[in-house]
Amino acid sequence: MKKLLIPAFCQIHMIALLGWTLPHSFGSIMIELLFDAISCGNCWSLDACLQIKPQQVSVWPLRLIQFQIALIYFVSGWVKFQSSEWLDGTIMQYVLIHLQYSRWDGWSFIGNPLLSGLLAGLAWFIRWWELLFPRLLINSYYRNISLLIGILYHYCLL
Repeated sequence: MKKLLIPAFCQIHMIALLGWTLPHSFGSIMIELLFDAISCGNCWSLDACLQIKPQQVSVWPLRLIQFQIALIYFVSGWVKFQSSEWLDGTIMQYVLIHLQYSRWDGWSFIGNPLLSGLLAGLAWFIRWWELLFPRLLINSYYRNISLLIGILYHYCLL
């Protein structure tokens, strides 16, 4: 039963995500459903759910995805060190006053020096976390902390 719930949950999540970001993306949804119906056998496709015996899967695709994510965060952190808005921390204030990014009125935060300093410190922390993300993933202790920071950071963006 669990093997059937995982692909169903992934499908619902993908359809909801595509429906939320791209309201007229029927073609993308159909392509996603087509990929699930293709007989790939070793992943969360429908044919893998119907098989009884477990199969061994090579680990290199997972390592490639991990490397790409680490590289994306590293380059993102490196680029943020080249930006003057990230260096002085004003980028967080720009995000708070932008109508499409902020969920509340950020103009009330701009005048407060304590919150401006906190936002500048947060920008500093995010820059260093993204730059050091690949290095933090090597040690298992720092990996868990770094992943928790990333989850909290992206959750707060919602």
